[in-house]
Amino acid sequence: MPKREKYSHTTYVITYVVTPLEGDAFQVSESSKKKEWIVQLNDSTCTCGKFQSKKYPCPHALAVCEKLKINPLQYVDDYYTLERYYKTYASTFSPVPELSAWPEASGVPTLFPLPPLPDVSEDEEEKEEYWEEDYWEQEEEKEDEEKKCRRILSYTL
Repeated sequence: MPKREKYSHTTYVITYVVTPLEGDAFQVSESSKKKEWIVQLNDSTCTCGKFQSKKYPCPHALAVCEKLKINPLQYVDDYYTLERYYKTYASTFSPVPELSAWPEASGVPTLFPLPPLPDVSEDEEEKEEYWEEDYWEQEEEKEDEEKKCRRILSYTL
């Protein structure tokens, strides 16, 4: 008899309170964490930012749809439809030629990747310092002095 695997499922339940505001705006509150968001269904926006960036309803927009008893699928972007998927891959794709066959690029700027983000273990002050303008000015001065930095790659296509 085959061994049966046990799966651990964790279910989270979040209760949102939906309050109508002016026009088509709604305030969605989570009482346990005292957080709130503003959802506007007609504009497909939420103050959490996920509704407009992912182009489908975030949990707060879903709560509003549930409150209004409307289908949330009407707020999902056309991008996610099968029809759009099929249109994307309907045309023939030609294979990319060998790198040596590529034409020389002219007028392309040299790209400099950003340095890696600081570790999570660092102090908050060090993290904030990393993003301040003074940090970047100091980095530019170091680059001028070193002329060649091993950390930064420059390349052109």
